[in-house]
Amino acid sequence: MPSKQQLEKAAWQWAESVDPLNITREHVEAAYRIKCATCKANTCRRNCSGNPRCLSGLGERAWIQDVKDSAWHDIEDPNSERRTEVWYHNPVFRQALYMWDPLHDPQEKEKHHAPNGDVAPPEEGGNAASNCPASDAQEFSKLFISLVENRLSFQEVENVRCVVQQQYSGQYNYVTKCLECSTESLCASEFYELDLNIKGHKVLEQALSEFLQEERLEGSNQYHCEVCGGMRNAVRRIQLQRLPPVLNLQLLRFVFDRATGCKKKIKSSLRFPEHLDLSSHLKKP
Repeated sequence: MPSKQQLEKAAWQWAESVDPLNITREHVEAAYRIKCATCKANTCRRNCSGNPRCLSGLGERAWIQDVKDSAWHDIEDPNSERRTEVWYHNPVFRQALYMWDPLHDPQEKEKHHAPNGDVAPPEEGGNAASNCPASDAQEFSKLFISLVENRLSFQEVENVRCVVQQQYSGQYNYVTKCLECSTESLCASEFYELDLNIKGHKVLEQALSEFLQEERLEGSNQYHCEVCGGMRNAVRRIQLQRLPPVLNLQLLRFVFDRATGCKKKIKSSLRFPEHLDLSSHLKKP
């Protein structure tokens, strides 16, 4: 492996003859040593400080010593956001974000260094944010998808502008059947995720079955049937009409505790199958 001095010289020797206005991608990659060869296994006694592609140890001694033991006691890490990794692993969605053009985003033209009176000072905003309760995964998903869809709505490239709808948008019908005349009425609704109650369930299929099961509309909750011309007992169910390429399932792990008046987290585990077949729940063509 070349010495640190040799790598340093090779990375910057072009700077002696290249005008700053003529710097190319190749020059930048050379400066960052992107194309340095990977060190062979067991050839380095320690990390090569001049080669970013040296994989000897990956600096584990430094970063493990810097991590406090208390960091392993709390699962939630404020310095990481694992919930965004779910979307990152969708290559189509990830590529659309990489293709985002700031020139087509009106918010990028705002002067963020000159806030108006509607914006709180940084110190107040920071304190307010720290005092707010953290959102659960379901709330975060809705906020994140809404934000991304709004920011991409100004893009000129269709696959970027419509990537949220193309990847995550599905449709189901609310099917209401009058028990008096057996007339069924449909109400279509678009969805970006299915919110599943997991309380009392051990496998995903049970949570899905509860989501799609019939609900009886009786008593004060009767259904107004237009055919019968009055309030009637009825049943209502959700019928999947169209599934998106990527089905987003949100597990409702927080329930309201009447005793404390606060949300309570359900910590029970839920088993997922390797393959999920929803064909029996889809509306037949």
